[in-house]
Formats: sequence, C-alpha cells, structure tokens
Amino acid sequence: MELNLHPPLAAFPLALCVCVAVLEAVALFKSAAAIESAIKINLTFLVITTAAAFFSGYQAADSASLSFQVSEDVIAEHHNIGRLALFLVLPAAALRFIASGAKHARAIFFTLYYASLVSLCALIILAGFKGGQLVFQYGAGVSLHQDDQNSSP
Repeated sequence: MELNLHPPLAAFPLALCVCVAVLEAVALFKSAAAIESAIKINLTFLVITTAAAFFSGYQAADSASLSFQVSEDVIAEHHNIGRLALFLVLPAAALRFIASGAKHARAIFFTLYYASLVSLCALIILAGFKGGQLVFQYGAGVSLHQDDQNSSP
C-alpha cells in the first residue's frame, strides 16, 4: 500500500485558516504582542501547509487513479479551487505582514488582508468539501483489499 500524504496534510490549512481568523477576531478587541505573534506564526505555517497540501494532491491523484473512475471535471474542480487557494495564501500573508508594519494607509492594507483571509478560508473549506466528495461520493483513494473480498463474516 502506497503512503498517501494528502489527507493528513489537507487538514492543516483548514485548521490554521480558522485559527488565524479567530485570532484576528480576538485581536480586534484585545491588542497584545502574543496575539500578534501567534497570528504571524500561524500565517507562516498556513502558507507552508497550503503549498504542501496542494502539491501532495498530485501524489494522491496518481495513487487514487488506480482505484476509481470519476469524471475529470470533478477532479479538475477540486484542483482548481486548491490552486486558487495556493495563489491567494501568499498575498494574504504578505498583506498581513505589510499592514502590521505600515505607517500610512494601514486601514487599507488591513481591509485588503481581511477580505483575502475570508476568501482564502472560503476556498480552503470548499476545497476540503470537494476533496471529501471525491472520497465519500466517488471512492477516490478507497480500495477493497483482496483479503477482505475473499473473507466472509
């Protein structure tokens, strides 16, 4: 059985994006250096894990293509949503780092950042939903072992 890293890696961007959103909401009401640091650390890991989840999807697609048949449109939709998230995560993180250090137009940078963070979270949630559909509705990456087929309960 081939090791598929995509399922566990795909969970991290979702968890980190939600964590950053919650920390940002807390930061609106309470300003603290610890919260600011936590946001920046989580954003950094969000960039890394989003890239890791996206690229591990290619390995998952290769191993899953052996076990199920589904329209390429369904796979392409999941892939395209993930790609949009990958393209948005770095600018979103950059906007946050720029906004926190900006002397002028700080409100504009934060507004752009919040909009990109909400969009990013929506894309990551949608990519996770579409990935779940591939597994649970179409059986992507799910296979019945020969031993299981031959044994009777």
